[in-house]
Amino acid sequence: MSEFRYIRLPIVLHPHAPEVHASEALDEEQFAVQQVAFIKALFGYVAYLRECSRETPIADAFLSTFVNLLETLEANGPGEATGLHHETPADHSRHFSRFDDYGRVRPQCRHSGG
Repeated sequence: MSEFRYIRLPIVLHPHAPEVHASEALDEEQFAVQQVAFIKALFGYVAYLRECSRETPIADAFLSTFVNLLETLEANGPGEATGLHHETPADHSRHFSRFDDYGRVRPQCRHSGG
């Protein structure tokens, strides 16, 4: 089970409620499927921005997404968000070593299936 029952959202994403229910725990494969769905939706938004004659629809869509993700990180994990600002290059190497050559998180889960 996730440690988060509810997730606080950035103010621009919560017109009706400041929190949403968190997802159940996802393994790497399940999360990859959700990331593909998210990327498809992101490029749907790019298409909308292009139809609105935005000069840089891809950059605009990605920037707004990054800002919302970072604000969500700050709202739900302020210690982790703040810690990233004070890391050394060695700390960054430690974080990046968690990813394989394709950008996927290397499995390190100690969860027992039974």
